[in-house]
Order: sequence, then C-alpha cells, then structure tokens
Amino acid sequence: MTKVIDISKHQVKMNFNTAVKKGIKAVMLRAAYGENRDIKFEEFYSDATKEKLSVGAYFFATWHYNSVSKDYETAKKNAVLQTKKALGFLKGKKITAPVAIDIELEKNARLEFSKAELTDLVNLAVSEIKKAGYNPLVYSSISWFYDRFEANRIACPLWIAYYYENAKYDEFPDNKYGRLLSQLKDKAVLWQYSSTGDGKSYGASSACVDENFCYDQKLFWGEASPSATSPTISDEKKSLYTVKIRQGSWYIRKRNDVTSQPLKIISGNVTLQASQKKNGWYYLISHKGWIGPAAISDALYNKAPTHTVKSGENLTLISKKYGVTIDEILKKNIKKYPKITRNYIQTGWILSI
Repeated sequence: MTKVIDISKHQVKMNFNTAVKKGIKAVMLRAAYGENRDIKFEEFYSDATKEKLSVGAYFFATWHYNSVSKDYETAKKNAVLQTKKALGFLKGKKITAPVAIDIELEKNARLEFSKAELTDLVNLAVSEIKKAGYNPLVYSSISWFYDRFEANRIACPLWIAYYYENAKYDEFPDNKYGRLLSQLKDKAVLWQYSSTGDGKSYGASSACVDENFCYDQKLFWGEASPSATSPTISDEKKSLYTVKIRQGSWYIRKRNDVTSQPLKIISGNVTLQASQKKNGWYYLISHKGWIGPAAISDALYNKAPTHTVKSGENLTLISKKYGVTIDEILKKNIKKYPKITRNYIQTGWILSI
C-alpha cells in the first residue's frame, strides 16, 4: 500500500525527514490559492526536495465562484488566467508529481454553472497545465464528481476526496459513493480518504494531515506498481473487437487491473481495435495495453476477417496489413488451399486472416 500526503500553509511547519521515515515518497504542495501564492510553498518545496521527495502541486481555484465570475464567458477567461498565474509559481522548480486543480466551495461561496459547463471550464484549466508540460489532475469531493461534474468527460485523471473511517487501499465501501469510486477507479489516481491523519507522525506541527491512497506510483515517483506484472497476451494480434472509447482521458495499463502499471494516457472519443477481452477490460492492439470498462462506451465482436488476394500481392504484404504472422495465415488456410506456401498464393484466393 502506498500513500501520498498533501499540505498547505495550514500545516505551518514540516519535518519532511519524519514523513520519509513513515514511508512517504511523494507530497502534493498547495502552490496557489486563487491568484495568490501559498505563503509556505517556497519553504515546503525547498525542504521536501532536500529529502528527495517527489513533489507535486495543487492550485486552489476560485474562478468558478459566483463572486469571481458572474457568467460563463467570464469564467472561461478566469479559468485560463488564474491557472496560468498559478503555473508561474512553479517556474524553475523540479515538479516530478502531478499538478492538480482543486475545485470546491468555501463557506458562503456559490456556484452557478451546470455540470456540463463546470466540466468544460475545468478542462480549460487542465489544458493549460498540459501545455506547461505537467501531468494534470482534478481534485474534488466524491459528491462533486457525482452531482456537479460529468466525471467521465474530465480530460485527465482524478483525485477524489471521500473521507471514510475504515478506508482500505484495495476495497471501496459498499455504499453510494463507494460504488461511484469503483466506477471511476480507472480514472482515479489518488483517493483522499482522511483529513485527520496524525500530523506529528508525518512531521507536521498541525494536528492533522490529509492522507491519500496512491494508485499510480509511476505518475508520482516513476516506479511501477508493486503488483504490476507482465500480462499474458496471446501471440494472436488480429482484431476481435471494435471498441469505442468514451470522451475524456484514459489510462492504458500493463494488465487488466486498476492497480497495474499505467503505460500511457490516451484521449477518448475514438474507435480502436482490440485483440482480447477479460473481465470487461480490452487489450488495444495499437497501444499494446489494457483499457478498463469505465472507458468503454461500446464494443462489438468482429467476425474473422478475410482477404481476397489481388494480383502482385504476397503473404509478407498481407501479414503486415493485418498485423498477423505468415505462419498464422498458413495455418488457417492450408486445408482450404493445400498448395499455399510462404512464397506461393494465387490471385482470387479468399484467405482467412
């Protein structure tokens, strides 16, 4: 089990060596509140890097507040401008973990935007983080991802806050929000399960520290998940499924398990070919990895393809076209065409691929 802590000026002082001894390898530091730098960011960044911790950052956004943005068009401008200013606080620093947009409401603040509008607005901020060369996250409470966002349309992984007294790394609660966590697990890389971690035990002078389960070690400190193993993939590479990927950003993983090592992030709203299906996961041929059920809007089983041999073609060209080996083609067609060899086919033959 791996944990990440997130801190801000409210921790007052930090002994990061204590955090390291407790097993912490990465920390998310609040870099900005609205347009202002967190007063402890520079100090905490310096001290954390001295202890060789992987450092990420988060921006507490206010551009969605009714008091800041009176209408949607103003909010679009403020989402970009506020994020750009916050990114300026990171210049010259070695940020090795993600950069997050923190979306919530303080007391007496109001939100006037629909789920679709807020999702589009947060994606503008996410786009600025990507342009700056960082890996973005969106932080919010589980209730916001349920009621205020179109969560699957958010164009990056999620950092979800849901405080649960007996939280377990590998088990979500059997309740409304636990089930939503399970549905979003292929997009969630951090679960902030507690805001009452023992501050002293982590080196903080504050009574409490936020604690997070981390489901993507590579994203935070460049290591594979300890449970990640190489998938057992058939040598057969033909397309068995046509898979439609939902709009948003999705992980391709090393095996069909949400705890497995992420290989890359892909953008959705595309149709791809898959060679295997296991427990709702599909092995994408072009990306050489697995994608989870949360990312799939539709999937169709393909009938075995055939190819009618044209003049001038040979098995080398045909095998490359379909991503299969010559031996596979020979094996499937030898009974139908006994004369077929690696170097001999006839125009007009209908080959099973």
